[in-house]
Amino acid sequence: MARCIKAVPNWQRDRADAHDELVQSLTRLVTTYPPGSLRPSGGLYYGPLSIAYLLLCLHECYPDLQLRNCTLRTWASEYRQKVVAHPSQSRGPTVDKCGVIDQGMTNLALEAAFDRNVNAATCFVEWANTIAESERAGNEWLYGRAGVLYFLRLIRRTWAETASISQTLDLTASKLIRSIMDAERPWIWHGKNYVGAVHGTIGIITQIVLTRPSVASELEGELQAILDEQFLPDSGNFPSSLPAGRDRLVQFCHGAPGVITSLMSLRYHFPNLHERIDAAILRGQACIVKRGILTKESCLCHGTSGNALVLEGDGLDCLMNHTTASMMARMVEGGVWESSDHPEGLYTGEAGRAWAWAVVDRQLEKRFLGYNDL
Repeated sequence: MARCIKAVPNWQRDRADAHDELVQSLTRLVTTYPPGSLRPSGGLYYGPLSIAYLLLCLHECYPDLQLRNCTLRTWASEYRQKVVAHPSQSRGPTVDKCGVIDQGMTNLALEAAFDRNVNAATCFVEWANTIAESERAGNEWLYGRAGVLYFLRLIRRTWAETASISQTLDLTASKLIRSIMDAERPWIWHGKNYVGAVHGTIGIITQIVLTRPSVASELEGELQAILDEQFLPDSGNFPSSLPAGRDRLVQFCHGAPGVITSLMSLRYHFPNLHERIDAAILRGQACIVKRGILTKESCLCHGTSGNALVLEGDGLDCLMNHTTASMMARMVEGGVWESSDHPEGLYTGEAGRAWAWAVVDRQLEKRFLGYNDL
């Protein structure tokens, strides 16, 4: 469990230079974790394909940016080629591990979306239909059907003008959504009724509604039930699972940050809940400002970078200042740094820190790449 830092000596008050921190982060990424050095696993969550996806997306914002004389897209190609060299690691999906962490599904999705590979799109649809029909498949974002919905949105963005393919993708999305909606409620993962973005109800609702907004009315009861579980009056956090236990974790995967970023994306689609959602967001943001600087290596899933992405103004600056290269070095020196198991990853390490800096630098919509950016 990542601990909250209640006080940090020599508080860094000046706003960090986001572009400089971004370039430093990307340089560390390709230098410390070069193509071929990582085990080909982890999908979009960690590992080489998570880095490739980050670099492909950032290339759209920074087409002229080069690292060691290579564009971001060139670096992305290098990371992807090293995965293709290990085809046994890129088959998919494992039906009971089919979300954004699935290596095969991620590889197919990137080929279909960024290479405009028709065969990859067709193969992805075939696997997605298998997942929709399987009794073994789960429903959450990281390991389940909800993660497949994100990939379908990614692929459809590329093929929106090709009716035959976009219609097939839409039909597959509808089939997946119906399989999730028809599953026994509450949605369970590893024997628990989780609340959060990664394994829980709010993550499933988010992927369904962003994929098919017309279904929102069928999920209003579930979303209202989540709002009812916010710790009040003083905390503003959300429980990890139900029935609610202790008020502990403040991070994207479990707690307010994941719920709040989801509510920001969902608000438009739930007009009957606008006032409740707005109040929940404000209370959740206050919680994150107070408790969001964590000892865990800064990342999107369970670290300060992810917590920062649900804040504005001084709160955002404060948390981002604690993910600078100099501040992280001081945390290591001070003995409060908790290293990640996958320090390169989009959701687990350096790649996620780079995404957060890019969001601040380019003033992008504050969303989580691979979750609610599409």
